[in-house]
Amino acid sequence: TTADANSGVFVGFPAVGDDPLVAVDHGYEVQIDPSDPAGWTTGAIYGFQAPDQEAVTEAVNEGWNTFEIALDPPEIVVSLNGLVVNRFTAADPARADLGRGFVGLQNHGPEDVVVFRRVEVSPG
Repeated sequence: TTADANSGVFVGFPAVGDDPLVAVDHGYEVQIDPSDPAGWTTGAIYGFQAPDQEAVTEAVNEGWNTFEIALDPPEIVVSLNGLVVNRFTAADPARADLGRGFVGLQNHGPEDVVVFRRVEVSPG
């Protein structure tokens, strides 16, 4: 990412259809933005649970970072460069597709430069 780039990985949302906000309204976003306030920085389940800020500070690199997002409904476990930074238990009934929904990469805005490489999805 660039210094103040904003992005995220959406998980567990239903098919988009004609609704461009379906991931926002019916999924969970794992935040990618190391410059956001501590509660919503990289590794947060955005709008739901902050990451362990000490773990994020220890794990984050200025260059490439590796995220692993493990879904074991109702739990989402986020690891950053091999260190667990968030364990979240999903309970929102509007977001019921966690174990069978889609995965999406957020394109937040034209000033937010975030590059993804080696995106992999594998069965648990």
